[in-house]
Amino acid sequence: MSFFAILTEARFTPYEVILFWIASYTVIYIHLAGILRFPTISVVPQFTCSLPAVDKPVSIHENNNSASDTNFEYLKISVDEKIRSEQLYARPHLNIERMAQLLELPARQLSLLIRQEFQQNYFEFINHYRLMAAKERLVSKEWDESSVQDIYESVGFSSRSTFFTLFKKREGITPAEYRCKYRSNQQLE
Repeated sequence: MSFFAILTEARFTPYEVILFWIASYTVIYIHLAGILRFPTISVVPQFTCSLPAVDKPVSIHENNNSASDTNFEYLKISVDEKIRSEQLYARPHLNIERMAQLLELPARQLSLLIRQEFQQNYFEFINHYRLMAAKERLVSKEWDESSVQDIYESVGFSSRSTFFTLFKKREGITPAEYRCKYRSNQQLE
């Protein structure tokens, strides 16, 4: 009795028998392809990532390797330049995932870079840029007529209390006092 007769006797439809044969031959081909190393065609698309060129890929698992340190130093400079030039810090609800997208880096690598090279967490890192920009605008002639609220909102702070707390902690005075102090220093010169 043939295998085909067994399948039809077991009340399989001809359609089911054909599907079984196709599946059987596929499994046999895959098995033989693995054993005999048949050439295979890759159906997985190749993706590229636009990271800065480095001598060796940066691994987030390497510790104290001079090549890794060099790559992170290069990334540090690139990230700093892009944040400043494009004023990425000025986006009010910017989280690390979104910033990583804008910088074209994996979020995990950006986080490691911030911790290792800048010695800060993400919020300290982004608020540093915001405070530097706010200080520049507080004393700038272009922003002379603007209120402190306009300035802190323009650099990405969405909370008045957060801005004032961080500013006072860093400078020891309020933003308005900082502006007045700078103006009085300008008049003395």
